[in-house]
Amino acid sequence: MRESLEDLDDVRAYDRAKSKPQEFIPAAVVKRLLDDANPIRVYREYCGMTQETLAAEADISKPCLSQLENEKHVVSMRVLRSLAKALKVDLGDLDPIPNPPG
Repeated sequence: MRESLEDLDDVRAYDRAKSKPQEFIPAAVVKRLLDDANPIRVYREYCGMTQETLAAEADISKPCLSQLENEKHVVSMRVLRSLAKALKVDLGDLDPIPNPPG
């Protein structure tokens, strides 16, 4: 009887885990992010968006987006939120804080 209850608990835990939406990111995208590629560019390309499209959806100019992707301009929280919304990613996925060297 105890074994059956444990099995039932396992089934319920599995069902709960499967019912929660999960985000799957291809290994190639993860590798680029781990290699310190610009996350805005990585997610934009993963989503199949052009700079023009993303800039329009985030309500910023294409030159501004280009500067952000080339890390020539510091991104504001307002712009970062707009980009995250347009890319349908969490704000933290666009991590504007560079990794320390070493």
